[in-house]
Formats: sequence, structure tokens, C-alpha cells
Amino acid sequence: PTAPAAPAAPSEPRPAPRPEVRPGPTPEQLERQRLRQEQDLSVQVSELTDQVRSVEQGVGKLRSEVEELEQAKEEHDQKVANAEGQIKRYGDNPRFLDIRAKAQEEASEAQSKLEEAQSRLEVKLAELAQVRCDLALKEEELAKVLG
Repeated sequence: PTAPAAPAAPSEPRPAPRPEVRPGPTPEQLERQRLRQEQDLSVQVSELTDQVRSVEQGVGKLRSEVEELEQAKEEHDQKVANAEGQIKRYGDNPRFLDIRAKAQEEASEAQSKLEEAQSRLEVKLAELAQVRCDLALKEEELAKVLG
């Protein structure tokens, strides 16, 4: 019979693979990266500042609209009260009943418009608060980069 084959000579151990060593960024690269980040944040702060101004203008317009609608509602309520006073004084005169009905309808319509404008104002105020918060955070982030 044949003799068993001699074990193969042990091969030389392979060296462990070396982890790839990458040099860190150079100081110039770090400075360029910081400048880029500063510029990006400055642009974002500028855009948010513009957005705050725009939303503030919208809030101002809505506040004016709400004030006008409140005055209109008060005027219509006063017309209703006047018509009711005339009805009490002179009885159920068809002319005064018509005046009251029309004034009540106008007051109701004014109330609906007022509520809708107040709702839009609340939404715009919430938007303004959010944009101001976003701006404050970006300004804080920029201050750290400049820092």
C-alpha cells in the first residue's frame, strides 16, 4: 500500500490586512468647510429673516381686516338694536320688522366673515411663531460656527 501523503509544508502566515489609513482633512480643507457652512447658514438666516418680514406683513393685513370686520359687526348689531327699539316703541310695523330682519342677516354674515378672518389670523400667527423659532435656531447655529 501507499504511504500516506506527507502533510503539506505550512505556508507562511499571511500578514493581517492593514486598515486603510486615510489622512485627516488638512487645515485648509477644514477652513474651506467651515467657510462653506458659514455661508450656507448666512443664506438660510437671510431667507428666514425675509420670511419673517413677509409673514409679519400678512399678520398686519389680517389684523386690519379683523378690526374692520369687528366694526362692521358692531354697526350691524347696533342696527338690529335700533330696529328692535322701534318695534317696541311702535309695535310690529312691517317696515321695522324688515329693517330688523335685514340687519340680523347682515350681522350674521359679518359674524361669519369675522370668525373666518380670526381663524386665518390665528393660523398666520402660528406660522410667524414657527418661522421666528426656526430663525432663532439658525442664528444660534451660525453663532456657533462663527464662534
